[in-house]
Amino acid sequence: MTASPPSKPFVPFFLDGADGPLFCLHYPPAAGRTARGALLFVPPFAEEMNRARRMVVLQARRLADLGFHVLLLDLYGTGDSAGDFGQARWEGWLGDLGRARQWLGEQSGLPVTLWGLRTGCLLAAQHHRDNDEVPGRLLFWQPVVNGQLFLTQFLRLKIAAAMADGAEGAEQKGPSTKALRQGLLDGRALEVAGYDLSPGVARGLDAARLGKMVPVADSSVIWLEVGQGEDVSLPPASQTVVEAWGKASVGVLAGKVPGSSFWSIEETTLVPALWQKTEEALLAQ
Repeated sequence: MTASPPSKPFVPFFLDGADGPLFCLHYPPAAGRTARGALLFVPPFAEEMNRARRMVVLQARRLADLGFHVLLLDLYGTGDSAGDFGQARWEGWLGDLGRARQWLGEQSGLPVTLWGLRTGCLLAAQHHRDNDEVPGRLLFWQPVVNGQLFLTQFLRLKIAAAMADGAEGAEQKGPSTKALRQGLLDGRALEVAGYDLSPGVARGLDAARLGKMVPVADSSVIWLEVGQGEDVSLPPASQTVVEAWGKASVGVLAGKVPGSSFWSIEETTLVPALWQKTEEALLAQ
C-alpha cells in the first residue's frame, strides 16, 4: 500500500477581485490537525509589507502547525496581485478583504479572524465595522491608530529624499507635508519613496481612525505591540483606544512584547516573542 504524500504546507492561487486577480497563499491546518480557526492577514502599507513578510510567513506556518487556516493576501496593486500601487483605492482594498474573507470562510467552514499589521489594522477594523452585525474577532500587530498621522509621516519621506539629494534649501522652499497632503486630497497623485500614491488611497488613509471604528459589542480583540526596554505599557494613543473599546463592551486583550520594529528595518528581523504571545492568545480564546 502506497503512503499518501504529505500535504503541501501552503497553496498559492489567484482570487478574483473587483479590479483584478489577487495573489493569495493559503496555509491549511497541518495534516492530522483539527481545524481550530481561520485567520485572514491584512498587510501593512508600501515598503512595510516587504520588510515584514518573513515575520508574517513564519507566523502563518506556526499557526497552521497548531491547526489554523491562514490566508495571506496581496491587496490590489501590491505584491504579486494585479495592478500598480498607484491604481489602488482604499475602498477597493476593503472590497478585496471582503472577497478573501468570504473565500476563507467557505474553505474552512469557520468564522474568520482579521489579522492586521500596522495600517492593515485600520482596514480590518473598518471592514468589521461596515460589514459585521455579530461579534467577531480581530488580531492586531502594532496597529496604526491615526491614519492621518501615518500619512504625514509617509509624506515626510519625500521631503527627506529631496534633502538627501542635496537640494539646497529643500526644507524651507520645498512643499510642506500639509501642501503635499492637500494635493492628494485634491486629486493629484504623488510619488513617495518609489511608490505612486493615489488620491483614492490617501483619502481613505487620511480619514481612518481606530477610535472611530468600534467593533460590534462582545467582539474580541487581541492587541499586541513590540518595543524595546522593560516598559510593558502601551503607548498613550493605543491605550486610549483600548480603554474606549472596553467601555463599549469589546473584550480587548492588550500586551507588549520585547523586540525590534521588524516592519521598518531593511534587514530581515524576527520577533519570536510576538509569535508566542499571538499563539497563546489565540489558543486561550
